[in-house]
Amino acid sequence: MKRKLIIILAAVLLFTGCASNNKQKVTTSEHAEVENITSEKKEEEEKNFDIDLSNLEDTLSQFEDVTNIVYEGKDKLLVITDQMYLIDIVSGEILAQSPDCDYVEGEIKVYSNEKNIIIVGKKYPVSEDGFVFYDENDEEQPRVEVLYFDKQLNLSKKINIFEMFALDPFLVTDVAVSADGKLAIYEDSSNGLYLCNPDTKEKEEILCAKDNELVYDNKLQFRIANEIAFGENDSKIIFGAACMDYPFKDGEESITGYGSVTLNGKELYVEKAVDEYKNMDVFSKFAIVSQECGFTSPTGEILKYSFSDNKTEVIQLKSKEESNNLYSSSEGNILASSEENGNTGWNIRFYNTNSGELIGEWAYNALSSESYRSPRIYVFENQNIAVLYFGTLEENGKDVLYVMQL
Repeated sequence: MKRKLIIILAAVLLFTGCASNNKQKVTTSEHAEVENITSEKKEEEEKNFDIDLSNLEDTLSQFEDVTNIVYEGKDKLLVITDQMYLIDIVSGEILAQSPDCDYVEGEIKVYSNEKNIIIVGKKYPVSEDGFVFYDENDEEQPRVEVLYFDKQLNLSKKINIFEMFALDPFLVTDVAVSADGKLAIYEDSSNGLYLCNPDTKEKEEILCAKDNELVYDNKLQFRIANEIAFGENDSKIIFGAACMDYPFKDGEESITGYGSVTLNGKELYVEKAVDEYKNMDVFSKFAIVSQECGFTSPTGEILKYSFSDNKTEVIQLKSKEESNNLYSSSEGNILASSEENGNTGWNIRFYNTNSGELIGEWAYNALSSESYRSPRIYVFENQNIAVLYFGTLEENGKDVLYVMQL
């Protein structure tokens, strides 16, 4: 399982996921046909109709060439075009903007605390033949950077993983940031997980493979595959995994899994899931593990993995298709999903993460699934507001941002 130092650029997609680098147009639908098909709580509905969302709709309709949208804390949205914009969901006001964001071409990870907005991003030199050779003195060397902004989106600090911790940026699969600013970094070639301190520039091993193998409980061989994050009050690293039975048998294929390890590396837990459970949203006390189906069909089931007792429970959604289109709210207490409604639109559903109960269902019929992708859904649970982002399938079409009250 030795890895070659010559890296094919296609491997970079493992970090960036399936994010498209194509620039996209965004507008707000003024006449969207949305029908609430759960009507038990009329008093709550009447209360919601009193909330004016027009300012937020007007603000979102200004943006073109949107490359990314992510949460920033509980009630703010970070919208990235050729600049970055920090938007208050309640007022619809643009709180800050930054002109410098050439490093966020694909998927990024965003963290925030009282003083900083922290962005983890990757950038690579372009090669026509698919191969890249470089050394540390190359001006076009690949970079994994952690960037610290203040709340006005002024860049205050930039950390280059390659320079500070001697970890190859082509082989760094993921980076996570703790509340106190420490970095968890997984490096693929050594199958190693490291805890790094940017202030002291120290690097400690949490997990390090023996003969390039990580083994759990003498029964599972694994590698960290698709996600790392801090959890359990920053006392553990949570990760997605590719698992095989141990000892490894020739011809055996890995299946996806997930697990956790304490920062000292002493308490390790790994659990197999099934092959298509590839997405993980991590919160303070639990993670939601959902499907990304390729050759198989979605099951309508998702997993909730609790860190304190390493227990997993299954949440059953209303339809099978939903588990392939799942999104978590800003704090994880609400899950949102979509299901195509023929070619006339989508059914948008919201679930209580703790109970699994369906708490709201809407039919969105303003757009056709023949012309638009299934929506990405952002739920701000403090305000009961959801932002739906529909990507166009048409060459000259415009993406749509729609704002709704739950």
